[in-house]
Amino acid sequence: MIAPRLTAWRQARTDAGVSGRTPTHNLRDIFNAILYVNRTGIAWRYLPHDFPPHPTVYGYFAAWNKEGILTALNHQLTGLVRDHHGHTTTPTASIMDSQSVKTSTNVPLSTQGTDAGKRIVGRKRGIITDTTGPGNVAPEITAANKTIAACDAKLPQYRAIADAGGDPATVAAWMAEVNAQRAAALAQRDTATAAQPPAPHRLTEDNIRHLVGSFDDIRNTLRDAHSEDKSTVYRELRLALTYNPGQNKISVEATPDADYCWVTVRVRGGT
Repeated sequence: MIAPRLTAWRQARTDAGVSGRTPTHNLRDIFNAILYVNRTGIAWRYLPHDFPPHPTVYGYFAAWNKEGILTALNHQLTGLVRDHHGHTTTPTASIMDSQSVKTSTNVPLSTQGTDAGKRIVGRKRGIITDTTGPGNVAPEITAANKTIAACDAKLPQYRAIADAGGDPATVAAWMAEVNAQRAAALAQRDTATAAQPPAPHRLTEDNIRHLVGSFDDIRNTLRDAHSEDKSTVYRELRLALTYNPGQNKISVEATPDADYCWVTVRVRGGT
């Protein structure tokens, strides 16, 4: 998944004439170097010499991050992890929490804080996760939020330049461009949000009564059905029925779908 996407990205840049020269470094080595920095927290210039030069590695990282390549890969890998655990690729529920994280020694003190309760000097980060752990925000929404935040940071700077006597026409052109980017990002976020799968709806009391009442029809139909047909129905419902003649009882074992593993069902009595 990762190699074809990165190879296609570099080929597209080469075909478009964006790359100034023929690439000489292996994309796998560059990607491994990025993972190494992410795992160890070292500065780019401290990369071991068996990796490509750190300016090259950072250049690829900055380009992939800016164009949303890394975010898209993370979203796809999250889907694979969920599929491996037997879930749908897109979650319908999430958990939001925050965490105090220690920072490395080369982080400016002005960007850090202190969590006195946990005795951690670092930063507070928030994350939305699903039941398997990885984040579940669509990459289009994440990329749009980054663009909106960047535009919101630029607009006050442009206003300050204008107040300081900058060329009004130039500043107006800058602000118009940023506002257009912000509007496009807002539209992208709204479109991606609308495409998200809807959350499970709650059943009303009338819905529940109607659902329970329909069980009578199912019971009457199964009572008069052939035994082989009954077994097919039970198999489709993921039910295993075992008759115990000594106790005159039927034991029921259910295998629910993975998406409903939070539901616990207990069957008691002689049913």
